[in-house]
Amino acid sequence: MHGPPLSPSGRRSSALALTLALALGPWTGCSSGGKEQRGDSPQQSAAPRKAASEGSMSAPARAEQRIGQGPAVTARSRRRGSKGSNPLPPRSDGAHRRGLRGAPARGPAHSRRPLARRSRRTPSPFANLRVLARPKVRQMIFKHWGVNPTIDTAQTQLSTFGADLDTASFAIARGYLDRGQLPPEAAIRTEEFVNAFSYGYRPPRRSALAASVELVPSPNRRGYHVLRIGLTARAPTRRRDPIHLLLLVDTSAAMARKGRLHQVRRALRLGTSKLLPADRVTIISFADRARVALRATPGSRRATIAAAIGGLTPAGGSNLIAGLKLAFRLATRAPARRRRMVVICSDGVTSRGASATRAALRAASALLSKEVALLAVGFGMGFYDDRLMEQIARLVGGRYRYVDSAREARRVFGDELLASARLEALDIILQLRFRRRAVSRFRLLGYEGRLLKHRQLRLGGRAQASGLAAGESLTALYEVKLRPSGSVLGELRVRYRLPRPRAGAGGTKSLRLTLGRASVLSSLSRASPSTRLAVVAAGFAEKLRSSYWARNLTYGRLRAMLRSIRPTSSMSSRAELAALEKLIRAAEGLDRRGDRYARHLPLSRMTFDRVPVRR
Repeated sequence: MHGPPLSPSGRRSSALALTLALALGPWTGCSSGGKEQRGDSPQQSAAPRKAASEGSMSAPARAEQRIGQGPAVTARSRRRGSKGSNPLPPRSDGAHRRGLRGAPARGPAHSRRPLARRSRRTPSPFANLRVLARPKVRQMIFKHWGVNPTIDTAQTQLSTFGADLDTASFAIARGYLDRGQLPPEAAIRTEEFVNAFSYGYRPPRRSALAASVELVPSPNRRGYHVLRIGLTARAPTRRRDPIHLLLLVDTSAAMARKGRLHQVRRALRLGTSKLLPADRVTIISFADRARVALRATPGSRRATIAAAIGGLTPAGGSNLIAGLKLAFRLATRAPARRRRMVVICSDGVTSRGASATRAALRAASALLSKEVALLAVGFGMGFYDDRLMEQIARLVGGRYRYVDSAREARRVFGDELLASARLEALDIILQLRFRRRAVSRFRLLGYEGRLLKHRQLRLGGRAQASGLAAGESLTALYEVKLRPSGSVLGELRVRYRLPRPRAGAGGTKSLRLTLGRASVLSSLSRASPSTRLAVVAAGFAEKLRSSYWARNLTYGRLRAMLRSIRPTSSMSSRAELAALEKLIRAAEGLDRRGDRYARHLPLSRMTFDRVPVRR
């Protein structure tokens, strides 16, 4: 039955409430999921409404799949209700999105009948207005590389992976946490959390690289030890070689969103302010097409460089592939007497399809000489393609950074930019050969996207591995289960190439280090500050991506371990450690996911050797 007739003021209030509800509605957001796919990049449009957020899990993690985790809900399945995807969970206010099959349309924004006929009470015109709600970060594209399995040495003794100096994953997670949101699991790459900090390893004096190891009992995996491997390049000299910077800037219309291009311009002015007269700068911009905004210009002409940077304006589409080809072609033509470096500043969103992107990347990687350093820097939170930026850096052996704040921009462009162009070792590949008599099982923490075939170590030529610049270091962690016998645990082998300015005609070098039982410590408290910091950083990443091995590790334990570290002068500062503790505390307050394995295997019966597979 219909209610009593409304007064004129009641009708106006009802119409106003209906207009506000239709205009505002529930805020929506999408994040990356864990849908299992191969690593092909999806077709991505520059328009925000066509961007899709999705993740994938690689094949090495199939044997240790997550228990009880169904297929992910992607942006397309949310809109169309595609088969095989989980239904959208109900929101706290009971509202559902339109277009979901089988989902009832509730709330004033989805009602087919007039609002006045549904209730005798006239709702407030501001009933659906969320003043305090914070919008979710939308349309972030990540690729989930999975989680490395635990390997029995009876099956294989070898573990081979390429060096990775990226830190973008840590900065992206920090951007999420600073906004009061838990980062997606696909955005977490453990090795990038670990390598986001400085550990103060002792640099070599004669050779290009030096390695160090340390083993401590694992804080969360019973019966296992954490093997910390530190690799560092020789210290930089006071006098550096001339550098040729090729700045590739995304000037598409999407870069106007939230002042992204303005942030790029400020960062580039900071990066070019420390150039010497012998240095050169070339600026390439790309939108619908790529063009040279500034030809090779001496570093002393700061006004000309600043004017070219200030003249970059956003307009048109995003043809990132054309920009890559032009930048790589100019880099290979530049004189080799200068250290050449391509710097990409973009949000990673391109208007080209997935197949064209893959073909162009292969062609661009063939043009790029391995004597050219590459730095991919991402800007923007929301409508951002992390997968493509990471793929570009990995394919050509470069490094990937992400700018989430002015402080990070100063670190990347003010401190690291010119230093990272002075490569001391290229194509670094690490391989561990464990002794079966001393080690029964092992697991590599992170580097899922950098795993290589074991024969790659003895082959020359290119590899999808980063290089180390002067003064830089690389850290890798293993979880190993030791046997009581055997004095030698294994052997570390490192293969790398020297740059031509250092070796004349270049050449492949190797480094070997024996892992002895004498490097095993009795407790974590006896470990060096660098090892303890690496363990905390890796544990934080494993916790954020819901790794099975971190289910018994609490955020409070991580904060306690972090507070006990007394950093040395060459390590990350106390302020950086305090900022990490703040992030751990923020994640602790936001993490309401619970233990996804508890229903199938309670924590009291947790096995520390293998992930139980649900059959």
